[in-house]
Amino acid sequence: MFVLLSSLLSIAVLGSLFYLSQKRENRYMQKYQILSTLREVVHLTRQHRSAAHLSLLYKQPHSSEIKHIQEEVLLRCQMLIDLTAIDSKPLYRILLNQYTFLFNNWQENSVAKSQFHHGKLIRHTLYLIDEVTVSWLAESERDELSDEYHGHWQIVIESLEALTQLRISIQDIQDEQGLTRFRHNADRMVRRLNQLALISPLSIASPAGMEITRVLEAYVESAESRPIKTELYELTSQISAAIFTSYDAMLDEIIESVYLPLPKLSIA
Repeated sequence: MFVLLSSLLSIAVLGSLFYLSQKRENRYMQKYQILSTLREVVHLTRQHRSAAHLSLLYKQPHSSEIKHIQEEVLLRCQMLIDLTAIDSKPLYRILLNQYTFLFNNWQENSVAKSQFHHGKLIRHTLYLIDEVTVSWLAESERDELSDEYHGHWQIVIESLEALTQLRISIQDIQDEQGLTRFRHNADRMVRRLNQLALISPLSIASPAGMEITRVLEAYVESAESRPIKTELYELTSQISAAIFTSYDAMLDEIIESVYLPLPKLSIA
């Protein structure tokens, strides 16, 4: 009788452990899918910003490429609503509404306003990624990873905010006050990139990254030459790519430490 009771107790304990393990696996998989989808939304929005910028700058018609990107973003926003728990669904409905509004109105914006609104929405999406990541690290009880992530995240988001201000200031470089503002923002961008190089030397401290910093410093130090807008917008695209390369590498390393590496971004 004692052996039977012991066996039943062991089976019950094993069953409980399996149940709890399965529940944790389901939560981890859900978080992984949400993060992966949000990452795709950011990637697609950056593509949309670039395409919209060219359309506004050169007065090009609304292309099929832009329409396709918009459809893909809205599809993923709906996927996020379906993926998340009931108490989180309002956050993602708001995200869907914000993207819908952007896509319906971007053609009415100036180049600078388009850059601002795209940048604002990209950062909003990144904050949702941050919320999921922080929650996941807390659940996994990886305090050392949480501290590392928080420090890196602050540098990334400050770099993106500096980039947005730099992009906005490009439109006014034709007058002296605007040029002074641009040089101030370029100097601020250099400082942010130098900070980012400490946590991501492969992208920021690489030859390409160092060339970006050198060009920015030349604009800051040159009191006479007036930059060309198209060249500056191209430079900011290179800065954006460098920042997001650093961010993706950091996020992938963190998530792999608690679960699996994030899927490669291969959206055309």
